[in-house]
Amino acid sequence: MTRPKLNIEREFSDRIFDGLTLIFLIFLIAWPLYYYSDLSESIPTHYNSWGEPDKLSQKGKIWTLPILGVVMSVGLFILNRFPHLFNYPVQITKENAAQQYLKATQFIRKLNTIITASLFYIVYSTIQTALNEQNGLGVLFLPLFLLLIFISIGNYLYQALKKENRNV
Repeated sequence: MTRPKLNIEREFSDRIFDGLTLIFLIFLIAWPLYYYSDLSESIPTHYNSWGEPDKLSQKGKIWTLPILGVVMSVGLFILNRFPHLFNYPVQITKENAAQQYLKATQFIRKLNTIITASLFYIVYSTIQTALNEQNGLGVLFLPLFLLLIFISIGNYLYQALKKENRNV
């Protein structure tokens, strides 16, 4: 069965998440632009699970995460325009498509914001560490990042699998 192609109207919260993603994306690019000339020739480029730097590389590597962030963020933004192509935990019907598409696109927006914010924090912390203003990401970064991701996944699955959303 072909899934219906619907135009899903963005809610106010969707606009907030898109705006936050854009702000983090701007900072993700602007921060290294501003501080690049202040960086020494080697900067931290890898962190252990405790958030401590454990590998140094050339300062040009500071651009890896901003480039990745732009590609990922724009890719997710574009993908979100085609919810009929997503995989879903329930069968999509004409009756439940609008609700399922809405929940899935909101989930993608939240993930995009969390990941873009996390990439900015890593770039920010890398620069601060290279400037001897900070020492790594901090011990809470990885657990908080994973917690936010898994809460988002769990919330989406709960919303998608609720009986009233499966057979609307």
